[in-house]
Amino acid sequence: MLQAIVRFSLRFRGIVIALACALLGYGVYSLTLARYSVFPEFAPPQVVIQTEAPGLAPEQVEVLVTQPIENAINGVSGFALGQSRGCR
Repeated sequence: MLQAIVRFSLRFRGIVIALACALLGYGVYSLTLARYSVFPEFAPPQVVIQTEAPGLAPEQVEVLVTQPIENAINGVSGFALGQSRGCR
């Protein structure tokens, strides 16, 4: 069986080379349409929002600034996890 394939390949070199080039072309074409990333994103995208409110106590900043921002962000589609931190 293998000898027959080798004989055919040697006898019809042009056809074999043309088929190989067509297969290579199809592979390159398929590669351009691939939508998979070679290096996937391991960490989800993160957004950091820093706010300042001079003259307000930390409790007031949380109620007047942080909570409204969190409520607005929680309505965004595709939002998975919200986390806030306060610092002085």
